[in-house]
Amino acid sequence: MRFFFLVLLITIFAIGDSLLKISLLNDEPFATDFVDASLYTYRMILGDFGTDKFGTVQIPLVYVFFVICTFLNMIVMLNLLIAIISDSFA
Repeated sequence: MRFFFLVLLITIFAIGDSLLKISLLNDEPFATDFVDASLYTYRMILGDFGTDKFGTVQIPLVYVFFVICTFLNMIVMLNLLIAIISDSFA
């Protein structure tokens, strides 16, 4: 389980950093530090997603990161968690 949470934190921080860099390109960034961007990424995993905070220019790139985040963290990581738990149960 330690390695699962480590990989999950790495993906949250990596996507959070990418969204922070995109946010800082706007005139009024929604996140000014790494913690806000990581919390936004965590909320995005839970289903809270909106593009209104990113302006109009970077919207396609934000959608790409949303798809990557939901694919990695929701599908791959959930299957990894199921595999870890079933292996420890067996």
